[in-house]
This record gives sequence, structure tokens and C-alpha cells, in this order.
Amino acid sequence: MEKKQILYFEDEKWFANDVFIKIENNTQCIVTSINTPAQFFREIKSDMKYDLFILDIMTPMMIFTDDDIKNQLTNNQVRKLNGGLDVGIVFYEIIREKEKYKETPVIFYTAKPKPQILDNNFVYFSKPAEEIKIINTINLLLK
Repeated sequence: MEKKQILYFEDEKWFANDVFIKIENNTQCIVTSINTPAQFFREIKSDMKYDLFILDIMTPMMIFTDDDIKNQLTNNQVRKLNGGLDVGIVFYEIIREKEKYKETPVIFYTAKPKPQILDNNFVYFSKPAEEIKIINTINLLLK
């Protein structure tokens, strides 16, 4: 059985490492852990096909200036990326715009309240959550 691919965005490396090791040890998945928006954009443009996304929403405030990427975003998305508070929501919007990811499961794992997104096509966990609940959800979503 081929292992499923998960892209996990979490700006706190120590937190991400602990979670993705538990996911890899308890699922048939390979986790690619990223912690910057630049890494996200590189991965989303790559030929890799992810089977599931896990997204944090907040990151430290940054100034997002990459013109190649900025030209593909709305002004509102650039504002959200620069502010750092809704980065995961922008990533969710970008994922859903890609034909190959329109139906791909997304899990928000974040300290922010559940996002108000119109399509509501995601699973939400508030930090800290029991990893077993996340693992069980991953296994269920990827059946």
C-alpha cells in the first residue's frame, strides 16, 4: 500500500516535530513539515500531490514581498499574510483554488478560534488537542 502524503504547516518547529512523528508512527502517511509561507508556496506549486493538509492559522507577523507570489494573490490575501493572523486561512483559499486540491481534506490545528469559512469543508482542532484524536481523524479522512 502506497503511503499517503500530508503537508503540515506549523510555524513552531518544536511543536510540529512532535506532532508529525506521532502521525507518521500511527498512520500510513509521510508528513512534510513546513514552517514558512515561502515553503508553502514552493510545495503547492510542486509536482507533489498531497492527500491531506494540516494548517496552523497564525504565524509571527511578516512582510510578504515575493512579487512572483504576490501577483497571484488578492490584496486582502496579501494583507492577511503580512499580518500573520490569518495565514492558514489564505493557504486554505489557495488550496481550494487548485483543481487537484478542491476535495482534499484539510485540518486546521491552531490556537485561533474555528475559522468562519463559507464552504466549511475542513476539520478543526484547537491546540493543544490529544494527538490520538487527530490521528483517528486522519485515518478516517484518508480511507
